[in-house]
Amino acid sequence: WPAFRKHLEALAVSSDLRLLAAGCRAGVIRVWETASGGEIARYDWGVGAIRQIAFSPDGTSAAAAAEKGLVVWDLE
Repeated sequence: WPAFRKHLEALAVSSDLRLLAAGCRAGVIRVWETASGGEIARYDWGVGAIRQIAFSPDGTSAAAAAEKGLVVWDLE
């Protein structure tokens, strides 16, 4: 986390506060479970720096806007 946060570009928390997602300049998105602090997913789609991240209202999917496009993924 310390090295990752230096390059942090976007941060989002799910509406139920269960998940935290962070995106960095290198285009990597990491997702953590807030209760345990454990990382549950890591994504690198090669879309460049992550600019924004958002969770769907029901927390089942998320989206990220990056310098080279938009990605949407299922969290289940």
